[in-house]
Amino acid sequence: MKTLCSMLCGAALLLPSVGLAASTAVLVEAVRFPVVMNGRQIGESTVQAGTTVEVLEQSGGRVHIKYGAAEPLWVEDSVVNEIRLSLPQDLPDDPAPEVAPPPAEEEWQAEEDPPMEEDDAPWTPALDEEESEAPNPVAEETGADGKDPAKLEITVLDTKVTVERWGTGETGVIFFNNSGDMAADIRTAMDRYEDLCGRGCSLFLWPYPKAGPFVRVQQAIGDFMRDGTERLDFTGVAREVLTEIKQQTGLQKFLLVGNSLGGGVILWDHAELAKDENVKFMLISPTEVFMPQLEQIGPMDRTALLAQRRGDDFIKDRKINAWIAAHRSPLTSEASSRDGHLIVGQTLSHDGLASAISNFLELPPRRRP
Repeated sequence: MKTLCSMLCGAALLLPSVGLAASTAVLVEAVRFPVVMNGRQIGESTVQAGTTVEVLEQSGGRVHIKYGAAEPLWVEDSVVNEIRLSLPQDLPDDPAPEVAPPPAEEEWQAEEDPPMEEDDAPWTPALDEEESEAPNPVAEETGADGKDPAKLEITVLDTKVTVERWGTGETGVIFFNNSGDMAADIRTAMDRYEDLCGRGCSLFLWPYPKAGPFVRVQQAIGDFMRDGTERLDFTGVAREVLTEIKQQTGLQKFLLVGNSLGGGVILWDHAELAKDENVKFMLISPTEVFMPQLEQIGPMDRTALLAQRRGDDFIKDRKINAWIAAHRSPLTSEASSRDGHLIVGQTLSHDGLASAISNFLELPPRRRP
């Protein structure tokens, strides 16, 4: 690991506090930071390799690092690289990562904030955004085994986005990510969803663009947790995504599945999209700061709402809590039996989500050869 200067090697290093020059480093592997609210740990936030973090202290081959609103953490010096002095404006903003408490019986797999952009503006990540020519969505589709996805290119907020299509079914299931890396988690756990592909579904995974309100997501979460009232406006995003995928694939029947941030994104266009009887919705713990006003949402026809019984730190408005209670769907006992914020792959397992989708769509039995 590179140190600040050779003269300081082997000595404990206390770095300047905020307001003076500070020190940063780059993670060479993912690190799980504890997230604490009101004196108790509510979960963890996994920060991916390549992310710039603040360095508070070095001592005895270990480094004390901090990222966003998560608690500082001591790590081995091999975990970071490229330690350098930075001006305060070069440090990452202070987001409050959207997390959920770890499941009691399964390994904690936190959704995560991505590496910061060069200007260190927080943004919401998702899948690999490597640009490529838009392939033929039919010619490159996969079978029900879902080993390799077809890819198509759409435009969201004037930004090119690559969409992965898993399966060849006639019902499109479009996932709208939370503020972590939900799409990558689903891709990794695709074996849990292949039964959906074999029963008539095509699954669509895509990344949020680094544009519009998405660049302010982490800041908005932090402001909200500090009693901020700002709401981000995602009007038109869900409509754009659905329209382009529909045009390029020829599919007519769709289910839009949104978790946390994704649930809010869908709700901004819910009233308009719900006019099409071939479109259904599944909202998983939509987050207050990303939701429109309740009167903008309209009737909840063909809409399933999976949410906590109580204790969701991301819902503060009593009216929204009452609205959630009135519309909560009993599609999976896993969701209804938990407290707190539901996060796909964490407090709502992939098996639980796949089961909820199957139950909601009332899918036919899988056809056998």
